[in-house]
Amino acid sequence: MLILGMQLAVISFKQVDYRNISYAVLLKLFISPLIAFGFTLILPVDDLVKQIMILVAAMPTAANTTLMAVQFRTKPEFVSSTTFLSTVLSIVTLPVLLWILSMHPLG
Repeated sequence: MLILGMQLAVISFKQVDYRNISYAVLLKLFISPLIAFGFTLILPVDDLVKQIMILVAAMPTAANTTLMAVQFRTKPEFVSSTTFLSTVLSIVTLPVLLWILSMHPLG
């Protein structure tokens, strides 16, 4: 988390590629849970496990991805921005997903 904060402190948000970050966040917060839902339709697991699979897929990008991006010099600004944005947006998306899962059981 410390490295993520250091990365965010030095990023010039005017030079951030918002288009690619938007794609990454869309993929992580919306498409990943849909893919997980698809897997729940074909896997013979308990309903609670199905809900957990979808919820875990909808979690924001992990902070350790920034650490790896810095260590391997692979666009740490992009990764840090994506981590930050997906975490902020998950404040809204995760409660909505939990509400959907509670209203529509998978069984």
